[in-house]
Amino acid sequence: MNASSLTDIRKAAEQGNIDASNNLGVMYLTGKGVPQDYTEAAKWFRMAAEQGDGRAQFNLGWMYQEGKGVPRNDAEAAKWYLQAAAQGNARAQFNLGIMYQEGEGLAQNDAEAAKWYLKAAEQGIATAQFNIGVMYQEGLGVDQDYEQALKWLRQAAKQGEVDAQTIMGIMYKEGHGVVQDYAKAAKLFLKAAELDDAKAQFHIGWMYQEGKGVPQSDEEAARWYIKAAEGGDPNAQFNLGLMYHNGEGIDQDDEEAVKWYRAAAEQGHMEAQNWLAAIYREGIFVAQDDAEAVKWYIKAAERGDAEAQNLLGMMYVEGKGVKQDYAEAARWYRKAADQGHAEAKSALEIISSLEEEVETQEDTRETPEERKEESIKDERAAEKPFADLVEAEREPVAHETAEANRESVSIKESENNIETPLEAKEEIESAGGISALPEAAAETKVEEPAPEEDVLPENEEAAVQWYLRKAEKGDVDAQFHLAFIYREGRGVTQDYAESVRWYLKAAEQGDISAQSALGNMYLTGEGVEQNDAAAVRWLLKAAQQGDAVAQNHLGMLYLTGRGVVQDPAEAVMWYVQAAEQGQVNAQLVLGKMYKDGTGVPQDYTEALKWFLKAAENDDPVAQFNLGWMYQEGEGTQHNLAEAVNWYHKSAQQNNAEAQFNLGLKYFYGEGIAQDFEEAVKWYRAAAEQDHIEAQIWLGDIYQDGIFVPQDNAEAEKWYARAARQGDEKAQSKLNAMKKQSAKEK
Repeated sequence: MNASSLTDIRKAAEQGNIDASNNLGVMYLTGKGVPQDYTEAAKWFRMAAEQGDGRAQFNLGWMYQEGKGVPRNDAEAAKWYLQAAAQGNARAQFNLGIMYQEGEGLAQNDAEAAKWYLKAAEQGIATAQFNIGVMYQEGLGVDQDYEQALKWLRQAAKQGEVDAQTIMGIMYKEGHGVVQDYAKAAKLFLKAAELDDAKAQFHIGWMYQEGKGVPQSDEEAARWYIKAAEGGDPNAQFNLGLMYHNGEGIDQDDEEAVKWYRAAAEQGHMEAQNWLAAIYREGIFVAQDDAEAVKWYIKAAERGDAEAQNLLGMMYVEGKGVKQDYAEAARWYRKAADQGHAEAKSALEIISSLEEEVETQEDTRETPEERKEESIKDERAAEKPFADLVEAEREPVAHETAEANRESVSIKESENNIETPLEAKEEIESAGGISALPEAAAETKVEEPAPEEDVLPENEEAAVQWYLRKAEKGDVDAQFHLAFIYREGRGVTQDYAESVRWYLKAAEQGDISAQSALGNMYLTGEGVEQNDAAAVRWLLKAAQQGDAVAQNHLGMLYLTGRGVVQDPAEAVMWYVQAAEQGQVNAQLVLGKMYKDGTGVPQDYTEALKWFLKAAENDDPVAQFNLGWMYQEGEGTQHNLAEAVNWYHKSAQQNNAEAQFNLGLKYFYGEGIAQDFEEAVKWYRAAAEQDHIEAQIWLGDIYQDGIFVPQDNAEAEKWYARAARQGDEKAQSKLNAMKKQSAKEK
């Protein structure tokens, strides 16, 4: 912006022009055309807000909520949000919903929260649609209404709210407010799982394990459990531990089993805590360690697990891992007995009956304590050995599902956008907030920094102290490494709060990787309360300094309009910066944007260029798109052999579209020698992933006995699978087969 334009805007603002005042506030807030100055920004927002401008009222409320340019004051923020919301400002309505539900600046009131969420939802705010959907599902502030819940969750899902798909999946899986439908649940879970939602990945893993709504497959179950477990889902971590323990769907590996039991246990998963305690108590897979067993029994017992309380009582009786203490034993037995635990009741009765006996006897006789311990051991004679635990229920459904729904009610905060008038100059941009990203920030600085005063110890615990000394002196690399160590639990107990503290120190010193990692943690709520405003702030800092992952995230945000005003041109800018640094997802998305003409003029040559870059980095979706472009001759010469080459690469990575197209090529002998056996193989691979066209082709092949023995049962199976996905053609074929079968009978 030139000096003349700035002078004109300032002059108009000083004369009371509302649009100019708000624009000037945005400029000072973002540092566009003027030095960034939050105090000046608040001043100009106030001038427009006091004249009744809804955008400025929202912006001023946001400044008070964030403490930028004014003292942080939730009550003052709520006051301005109320004024903006009354004028129909959707973002203000959404933020009011949050403030009422959290009791921030206003008295906590679910009914008021629901009222404002509904208003924002009706104006298309995706996160508001999600939140009001969950409130209808839970009956929070509104009468419980599953129909309304589904309506709003569907609308949120259409706008990319992954959690909405997961919650709907749970509803269909459990039959909450809808007719139980495993196939529909699986479809919803798969959509969310493919967008890296860990909870959905757990659920689809369980469905494959149990054969609910999908073909039973321990291998697929393990694959999804691994993804969910790596994403931090404790239920998946526990189930993955069981699969490694039993060698189901994956090679048996005791070390991996213990690793995942521990990961789940450290997140408070009671069953995992009990298993880990039993493993240490019995010395199975690990060195026998009663003290470690007691540690995990205590964690489970304190959360109310009766079996852990009973076994903890036994450990105190026997003095294993703890000092022998009958009073403490009785305390834990009593807790278990109060929950109806039969063994604990018997043990408690024995302890009580011996309490009044003399504490010592003649040397030749057994002491009451010895008799007490022996009696309790006798009562435990029928106790199950550890090996029997492998038959334990593998899916902690009840508490997992409840937690899933409750977590969804914890408020998604996203609408902190600064508003500009429609006629605002191109240079005046709005700050943005976000609600979710599909890709975690990369840890790009795990390598050891060069030592300055001493040598980095090889021992992990000593290394932590080495980093700590340097970090406390302000060494930014040490601060980053220390944050990563606490985040991963390397040489220390995993501690997200401590990780965030050190990332914050490094980020404030300008460390790009720390800024990117911190943005991702706030964004996903990993170890911190999810905070979109904080996430945006740090992602922008990292992106502006050239961090490719942060740039890719911002591209997605602007492309989808999540938390920011949708701006495909702005999305392209960030994607290009990320793609030029080799960020594969950015390359893929740019290819799609140029192919479809989204935010840019349609340009097949440019699309081909970006698909090729991503495909050479082994991205299966890019490989499929590249195959299609060679097949159609778009952006390049028509070349069926090259199309087959890229379809094959993509198909080998389980891309269903590529598998189906490769089947077609083998079937017709296009670009490759005709091979019906290979055609059927790839049709089947795609059909197993619920590719409807592939399922119909398989149905036709088996019905007509083309290349395979004629098999009506197999034909009906594939038509039925396609029909369950709502395909009318498949349903018609299935009906015709059943009708013909009935006539023949």
